[in-house]
Amino acid sequence: MKKEKPKVVEKDTDQIYEELINLMQSTQCMTITASKVEMYKNIADQFAELKNFQESEAYAEKCRQLAQETEKELKKLAYEKAQIIMDKARSVYEYKAAAEEFKKASGYNNADILAAQCEDLCAKIENKSIKKSLTQKISIIAGILILILISVLPFSRYYAANTLLFLRAYPAAAKIYDKLGDYKASEAKWKKSQYMIGQNLYKEEDYKGAAKAFSSAEAYKDSEEKEVFMIKRILQKEEPGDTVMIGGYNWIILNKSEDKALLIKKVALEKRAYNINAAAITWENSTLRQFLNNDFLLQTFTESERNNILQSNNENSKSVYGTDGGNNTLDSIFLLSAMEANEYQNLLKGFKNSSWLRSPGYSQNSAAFMTEKGTVMDYGYMVTSEEFTVHPVLWFNIK
Repeated sequence: MKKEKPKVVEKDTDQIYEELINLMQSTQCMTITASKVEMYKNIADQFAELKNFQESEAYAEKCRQLAQETEKELKKLAYEKAQIIMDKARSVYEYKAAAEEFKKASGYNNADILAAQCEDLCAKIENKSIKKSLTQKISIIAGILILILISVLPFSRYYAANTLLFLRAYPAAAKIYDKLGDYKASEAKWKKSQYMIGQNLYKEEDYKGAAKAFSSAEAYKDSEEKEVFMIKRILQKEEPGDTVMIGGYNWIILNKSEDKALLIKKVALEKRAYNINAAAITWENSTLRQFLNNDFLLQTFTESERNNILQSNNENSKSVYGTDGGNNTLDSIFLLSAMEANEYQNLLKGFKNSSWLRSPGYSQNSAAFMTEKGTVMDYGYMVTSEEFTVHPVLWFNIK
């Protein structure tokens, strides 16, 4: 006797409809995953197959919206996870992991941009690793050559330096050229080595080191312009109280805006008179102003540096005793006024000597000064005194 096959009980449309509603509600309780998105899409398709049955089309549209919302939330979670990984990332592996998570969030916020940034950082780290390995090998070769040639005749050392220059071992080459002095083209090649050292340090974002190297290269190619470019990068990054080297001297940053920085020379110039004679005088006509805006300006700074020292329209007010401060002046290099010295007092402590200010003192033949602790002495001192040092001040373009 043959067994009868079990009958397949086909569900009617009402049952399917109710089951789909229950399934949609159950799906809402699921954890946010890619599977949840697919579930909503599948349910939407099944509602659509019911065509115009009751509210099937409306439920289909609702499931599609829920799928989109879940997909967006999924991307948000991937984006947040990627940000955490990126913030802590230091290695190629970690940046790659962050990039993969950002790719999962593609289209959300700036995920695509950050994914590209992470991949760029991976490439940079990998390139640095390759360069570091190459540099280490070159350094070993350079060290061997230096040891071999340390007591050899100048022409041998010169050609050894040329070999190092060819191998791009610029610091090692520079050391030999420096010791060779004016032997053959040593001085010119030393400057070239310094220039290349500056180029490499700039790529590593060591702007201070690069500026120093370009300064040593002097007029080699566009080294002066490159040095000023490095100075601007330093000033854009540093804050008031920090120092920067310009014209071979360290300058303290007193103030900064988007396009310029106010600087004061950290170590004072030699003691000198505010004015060479005791006549009634103002800053405008003082011999100290003439010295700063002529001899000091021309002898201290390169042409590129001078081109970026801004002209300052300085107000020369009366002293607290009513002494005339004279006309306002247009200066490249100047001294702080008594008011400005009070404003920046916290940044002016620790100088070794008392120094002149441009403001007048108690009489027309005296000028105010600042103590080594940054205290302003409004009463001033006779302008012919040579007991006060000079801290030049300037505004430097940082655009």
